Amino acid sequence: MKSLTIKTVAALCLTVGLVSAADKFNPTDEALNFISKMKVGKYDWPQWGGSPHRNNTPQGENIPHEWDLETGENVLWFAPLGSQTYGNPVVANGKVFVGTNNMHGYLKRYPAKIDLGVLAAFDAKTGKFLWQASSPKLPTGRVHDWPEMGICSTVYCDDKRLWYNTSRGEVVCLDVEGFNDGENNGPFKAEPNENKDEADIIWQYDMMGKLGISQHNMCSCSITCVGDRCFVITGNGVDEAHLSIPAPNAPSFICLDKNNGKLLWTDKSPGTNILHGQWSSPCVFEVGGQEQVVMGGGDGWIYSFDPAGDGKGGAKLNWKFDGNPKESLYLSKHSKSHYRNAHLLRRQSLRGCG
Repeated sequence: MKSLTIKTVAALCLTVGLVSAADKFNPTDEALNFISKMKVGKYDWPQWGGSPHRNNTPQGENIPHEWDLETGENVLWFAPLGSQTYGNPVVANGKVFVGTNNMHGYLKRYPAKIDLGVLAAFDAKTGKFLWQASSPKLPTGRVHDWPEMGICSTVYCDDKRLWYNTSRGEVVCLDVEGFNDGENNGPFKAEPNENKDEADIIWQYDMMGKLGISQHNMCSCSITCVGDRCFVITGNGVDEAHLSIPAPNAPSFICLDKNNGKLLWTDKSPGTNILHGQWSSPCVFEVGGQEQVVMGGGDGWIYSFDPAGDGKGGAKLNWKFDGNPKESLYLSKHSKSHYRNAHLLRRQSLRGCG
């Protein structure tokens, strides 16, 4: 619930800030303007929220509000996904990409009984399954990679490549064609095989292995990119018992070169003040000529950084905002029984809240 609250507050703050900066700001026009600079269709939806502004304002007329799978009313096609699907669909250049789990079992070498994080690609006109990127579960289990949750992030996509967070705490760049173009693209050549129904990895960056991230339950950031920079919230969080932070000095926010995965800058805020996990997603906008990348932290604060960093591998902070209710009290050091009791009380208080 905390991550959703932070994400909602961030979206509201950004919308207010943008409107105050330009009285005639139109989020749909701004999204279309950004998309027009990408090598995707004019009305494509190449990332979560449509554009780095994350305003979720598509261009559309006479959008159906009713549909029926049995009769086909207002349905072009449908395709089965896994039993749990948290990744939002992205549509770009005639393809649909969506994160799910493996309970449908599209690949022969990974039948449905094998738990995986899955990114599935479909033909946007016919719904034909094209290929799948598979992320085996981490051996550490639910503390880092919750069973059957699949891929929770939404991809960022252009005409040739897409970028996303796997359930294993990796940032991965894929060829949108998979192996259907007959090539193994990019410097990464260690794919297990080159079946046409498998993903073609361009590069990958292991945040847990290289940065010491200890993601709590799942890494679910929906990446955004501006220029050559790729912005990511790492998911660094508390331990399985919710009693300590295993990696307080590991970064929460990072920037990578989207072309090759090179690490450009990092920031370890909020450090020891992480409350639970960090599952929000960055947005990028410009106010008063200053471009900003804004990220929600696991301490309930919203952080604005200069996208270019400080030039020395660190972040350059523009501002930060405390989104926590001022009357709230968070007990960070307590016994397991105290935590369980507090958790039960909180669940009881939330009943009926919708």
